[in-house]
Amino acid sequence: MSLQPEEITILEKVINIRNRLTALKQNRGEYIKSQDVLNIYQAVVKQVEKLNDLRDQETGPHVPNRLDTLLADVFSLLSLFFLTIGKARECPATYSQIASMRQLLDHMNESAVYTEADLKSFRSRLDELREIVRNDKESGLHPPAMTKLLDRKLGECGTYATPPSNP
Repeated sequence: MSLQPEEITILEKVINIRNRLTALKQNRGEYIKSQDVLNIYQAVVKQVEKLNDLRDQETGPHVPNRLDTLLADVFSLLSLFFLTIGKARECPATYSQIASMRQLLDHMNESAVYTEADLKSFRSRLDELREIVRNDKESGLHPPAMTKLLDRKLGECGTYATPPSNP
């Protein structure tokens, strides 16, 4: 769970980004400006690209660390900001929905108390979210680092939303 030395710089920048998002969220005196959100989003993407470059060089499986947890928080906040500024049909807005669905699917899987009908609505919404990400990927609206992250998150949800095979 320790950070690589190169990740510490990224962690510091992501902490600053989270602080900017928190300040933006707490500012009740003004409406949220789209450009402020988009500027923060670009700063996050830049750090994710650096992190991807670092981690592509890793050998063996990645062990999640503090930076991963912080990035998840930042993406959740950014996702909600994208919804707030009216960009609900863009892939950054899907992150919080995907994360929430993943958490629900984890709980359902742990308890094993669900039916095929329960999974049907999850699969339907996951398909809609996949379509949003696919459209953004094909149009080039968002950088590959973002669409790659969301594809991976959707894939994790998809394994839970797939009904178990009967022997």
